[in-house]
Amino acid sequence: MSLVVVKTAAHQRLASPYNIGCRCNLCVSARRIFRIVCPDCGNKRCPKASDHRLACTASNAPGQLGSIYR
Repeated sequence: MSLVVVKTAAHQRLASPYNIGCRCNLCVSARRIFRIVCPDCGNKRCPKASDHRLACTASNAPGQLGSIYR
């Protein structure tokens, strides 16, 4: 099976906030096979685990602003 990448102008506009090498929830596809954690602190509830553009809080507390775990 080969991967086909379509590089249309619309795709580039939609994909612009995504980083292919990043493992935050924003960037990982729905078919993931691993737990997503912050690359800095290793916590799943850290806002940076949800979106690489957010700052690391080094906290695993629930309800953090920006985290998908509320």
